Amino acid sequence: MAHLRIGRNDDNLASLFAFSVDDLKEAHNGDVSDSALRRTMDCLALEFGDLSNENAEHIVLDNPVWTKPFIRNDGLYYCFSPATFWYFGIEICESLVAIDANLSIMYEKRKGRYLEEAVEKLFQSISTHVYCGSKWKMPANEEGENDLAAIVGTCCVISEQKAYKLPPRAKRGDLAAIESTVSATIGKGISQAAAFEAVLKVSRDPGTFPTHHRTVNRIDVRAVDAYLMIVVTMFPLGMLSGSIAQWVNAGLLAQPPANVLCMSLPHLMSVFELLKTPARVLRYFAWRLRVERDVSYYGDELDLLSIFFHDRAEEIFQNGDVADEAKKLTKYFLTSDA
Repeated sequence: MAHLRIGRNDDNLASLFAFSVDDLKEAHNGDVSDSALRRTMDCLALEFGDLSNENAEHIVLDNPVWTKPFIRNDGLYYCFSPATFWYFGIEICESLVAIDANLSIMYEKRKGRYLEEAVEKLFQSISTHVYCGSKWKMPANEEGENDLAAIVGTCCVISEQKAYKLPPRAKRGDLAAIESTVSATIGKGISQAAAFEAVLKVSRDPGTFPTHHRTVNRIDVRAVDAYLMIVVTMFPLGMLSGSIAQWVNAGLLAQPPANVLCMSLPHLMSVFELLKTPARVLRYFAWRLRVERDVSYYGDELDLLSIFFHDRAEEIFQNGDVADEAKKLTKYFLTSDA
């Protein structure tokens, strides 16, 4: 009888996880039409058989379900995996934005500004000497604009931000698309940061740099004894997102200077959230440079951040695959009010 009751309970799953447009409208507080809700849901839903012709190899890195998390059937929408919204919420929102060309253009512009503002706010939490948008020119008529420079103690952190997103072709393994994306984002960011470092080193006196806000940044590097360059991307790129060495080994990037890191904004936020003080943040950056230089690993920034707190880091790295280390931080992030 117990097995029979469990079996009969399965018949109620549809009522628990399926809903109609009328259900949505009832739950919505604002004034929205049935047609608008239906259009939105249809953009986020698949029907049975829609993926029958998909290349299974493409699904591994570019799964259509990530941006279409509902199943549409008989006028109902079935939410089979609520966790999809947790992991791919941004991708789902961007898929809706992309439907409207004008909205998409506005979104891309705002996304770039948000990235710059977010990185500025992070460094302002550990330094009172943060300078954004410095326009510079070298004697050889080379010119550019730096996204951010921050003097933290005796270290000058130079950051370039890139709000890039891998195109679908690159996610599916198209080497040309991967090369062009890496070159236009990470490669360009490293070149820009290195150029501004050279500008600052030319003159040890306080340099003056105009900005597009019609203000002037006066950057005094006379007490600086170390420079760090960080390329910050909007989103992580899986296990390769932070490892410049892997890009170099794959032939996608030329060998960069030894003082370069690459991090995504969510990972950089995690570093600042967990470490908080200038000394701890700089210590982590210095440790990351050593890892980048000396260790071959498979994992992302949160895996490395977890290892940073461990007193057996060398032993953990001997494995090479450190992709599960981030799980040790899960409890903190789930219970944090931040």
